Amino acid sequence: MTGLESLYREHLGYVLQSLRRLGAPAHRVEDLAHDVFVTVHRRLADFDTSRPVRPWLFGIAHGLVANERALASTKRAETRSPSEQVDDAPGPEEHSERAAAQRLIRRALQELDDEKRAIFIMHELDQVPVSEAAAVLGLLTDTAWSRLKAARKQFKDAMTRRLGSMEGGLHARTRP
Repeated sequence: MTGLESLYREHLGYVLQSLRRLGAPAHRVEDLAHDVFVTVHRRLADFDTSRPVRPWLFGIAHGLVANERALASTKRAETRSPSEQVDDAPGPEEHSERAAAQRLIRRALQELDDEKRAIFIMHELDQVPVSEAAAVLGLLTDTAWSRLKAARKQFKDAMTRRLGSMEGGLHARTRP
């Protein structure tokens, strides 16, 4: 098995999850994952193997999603807002609390702008140190910390709003 095949088998799930977290349109996630590994194939010889691979993969995914958004806005192919690009297709997962929590988090993440979402996901969800995330995203460490602080506040506010509206909806249904 080649290095690329090994990376693909080991990290495809992570790449797919990262693309979803970054707000890639659901119908494009698999194609973008393929593009991530095409990029990996082109850059594999230049990769510093002393560094962790996931932040590198995330950086590639982040760039591809940003390019996808720029292209979509230029072509005006999609007129929906980022919060409407969440995959709400019903399926077996709809019946589990975990799936509901994941959708809630994904929607809250969609409220963050791209720069804040990237640092938030890398540090808070993927446990990448801020200094390393900053390097992957091409930021100064202080800028990364500033964006992370703002992202944490926005995420907390979004979750509070969403959880409050869910609770209000439940109470409204139980009143006579």
